[in-house]
Order: sequence, then C-alpha cells, then structure tokens
Amino acid sequence: MKEVFDKVRLIIATIVLVQGCALMPERETVSSLSRPEIKDADVEPHRAIPKNWWYVRFKKSWPESEPAAWHYDLLLAHQVILPILTQYREGIELWRFHRRAHRDDKGAQFSFIFYSSVSDASNIYAAIRQHDLLNELLAMELLESMAFEDLTDLSNQTIADTSDVAWPIEMQQVWPYYIMGASQTWLSLVDIIYHQQTPAPDDLDAMVETYQTVSNIIDLGWMRYGKHAFLHHINALFGYVPLQVRF
Repeated sequence: MKEVFDKVRLIIATIVLVQGCALMPERETVSSLSRPEIKDADVEPHRAIPKNWWYVRFKKSWPESEPAAWHYDLLLAHQVILPILTQYREGIELWRFHRRAHRDDKGAQFSFIFYSSVSDASNIYAAIRQHDLLNELLAMELLESMAFEDLTDLSNQTIADTSDVAWPIEMQQVWPYYIMGASQTWLSLVDIIYHQQTPAPDDLDAMVETYQTVSNIIDLGWMRYGKHAFLHHINALFGYVPLQVRF
C-alpha cells in the first residue's frame, strides 16, 4: 500500500510541476494579502552599475498535428546559452530558463532570463543574433522567431522584479537564486549526458537526434529519481511542512 501511495504522490507532483509551467501564466498578477510597502532601497543594495532583468525568447515551430518538441530546448540551452554563460559569467549575476508549451499566442517557447547591466545584455544579444546554429534553425523554420527585451526598458532593476507578485516580498527576493540553481542543475545534466553519447556529426539532423536521446534519458531520470533527489530533499529542507497544492 505504501508503494502505491508513493507512486500516486509522484504522479501528482509531476502533473503539478509540468502543468504549472505549461498552463499557468509566466507571471501571475493575483494580488496577495496586503502588506506594508517596501521601498527598493530597503531590499536592494546600492549598485555602482545598474542591472536589469532581460529576456531572450525562442519560439519553436509547433505544427497542430505534432507534439511539442521539448528536446529543442536542450539544444538551445547547451549549444547557444552555455557558451554565453561561460563567456559572460562575471557580468551575469542571476539567470534561469523557462520552458512552456501551450496552444496560445506564445506557443512552444524556451526562454533565457538573466540579470545584468545594459552593456553586458547588449553584448549577449549580439552573440545570440550572430549564432550560426540559430540562423540555421530559423532558415529551416524549426525555430519560428527570437525576441529580445528592449534595452531601453529598465523597469525590472531589482532582483525581485520578475518573481511572482502574489508572493511575499522576501520570497520574491530569494526565488531567483533558487531557480538559478535548479536551471544550473538541469543544464549540467544535459551537458554530462550529452558527452556520454556518441559524438554527433556537424549535421543538424544528427545533432537534434542526439538531444532527443539526451532528453529521453533526463525524463526517465526525473521520473525515477526526482521524487527523492529533488522533491524529498527540498521538502526536508523546509521541515516537511505540508504544502497547499493547487490543481
């Protein structure tokens, strides 16, 4: 009976995590309980060079008759974003990925979100725009479009600015560090498992097939070990306090 109960809990947790990104808005606007106004000066240290949150959104082609091609997220993260993170690691204070696929105007989209100066963001944008692989994906219509946050829009300068506004301010401030760690864990898994495969030729079709294999391996690993490696240990960190789960 305990084994059956554990399996049911794993299925529920997986559904909540997957649907949370696929079906919920990227940033909710539900008002939280009223709380005292907190000024930016109270929650953000003085910064000599102002930083801001920036979004790079990759919209993938998603024909009506086909399932979402989630494995392209791995290709984009590993081949395009990982070198960016390596090259600009001193200028990127925080970063994360967002993955979603829903039949709406945003469609199947992979996002790279990072916190840096305007200067670093400009250089990162240029490197992404000039990336040969991205231009090949666009030419083959496997990638529908790329979108970049306006560099003149400095409306997200505090660390909490892109967190869910329904959360208490202290949670908005710390969540970007949590999701960066989770994104780094996922990207590291992609990198390790990719290099365990037979080296793919420069041919794009072969490369895509390799990332499909990597994606399948990671999916199976999450299904088998996610409950203990991730969900159990973060639950333990918070003292096994019961969660309010919304379906």
